[in-house]
Amino acid sequence: MYQVPQNSKLKEHYLQEIASFRDRIKDYVLERDDISLVQNPLIEADYMNKIGCYEIELAEAEINERRAKRKLAMCKAAVEREADVDENVIDAVLDDEFDKWMNDAGAQDVSNVSSNSTKAKEFGNLEYDPEKLKKLYRRLCKKLHPDLCPNLTDVEKRDFEAIQKAYDSCDFISVVAYCDAYGIDTDDRYELLTDSQIAATIETLKAHEGTQLEVLGEIKNSFPYNMKDKLKDRNWVKQTSESLIRRAENCERHTARFKAQIADIIERNRK
Repeated sequence: MYQVPQNSKLKEHYLQEIASFRDRIKDYVLERDDISLVQNPLIEADYMNKIGCYEIELAEAEINERRAKRKLAMCKAAVEREADVDENVIDAVLDDEFDKWMNDAGAQDVSNVSSNSTKAKEFGNLEYDPEKLKKLYRRLCKKLHPDLCPNLTDVEKRDFEAIQKAYDSCDFISVVAYCDAYGIDTDDRYELLTDSQIAATIETLKAHEGTQLEVLGEIKNSFPYNMKDKLKDRNWVKQTSESLIRRAENCERHTARFKAQIADIIERNRK
């Protein structure tokens, strides 16, 4: 914990340090939202155009291959049991299995989103006053809400979207950062704080700065931002896309072979 002496000059030094913390936090928050709201959508679109489209084709080819392989196994099992090979029944079972798999995958995605949302709240929810959060949000709305300010720039509209998300997730430090960025008074009168309050404020801001840096680092190391430099590398794009195409073609060959074996089993079963 910082120990703030009574000396007025030293106290002014620590007040300046508080201002510096807030300026850095503001920069981290604005950089984070610029990446999330501006850069990432462009990077993701570029990725889908160069790589993602082939990943989707490969995923579809892999699903078709696995379904055909599973269907072949079920047909062989029916023959071994000396039972009729009813293709309609087998297809219905496979459809049910696929639906269950899709539901499980969707539940996992929801779980991941919920986990990330909880983590985001933890990053922004450090010792905040709910009433003050609401008050600051209303001040930002007066300046940036599209219904109240029809002549907003695209940047201001984008920032307001980020502010709404920060408010909804109780991300107090981000709301304060946007107040700082837009020159909105947050009613912080640090010069009136006692020495122990100043020391506690510095410690809290240090924690805020650390968590915002962590969030920013995670965003930069996650998809799609971590693909930014790779997408500029033509050789990497060419090699990756060609590899995906080859793998999809290989799956299609396997699928065709499985289907031919299935057709042969069904035809022999009918005789």
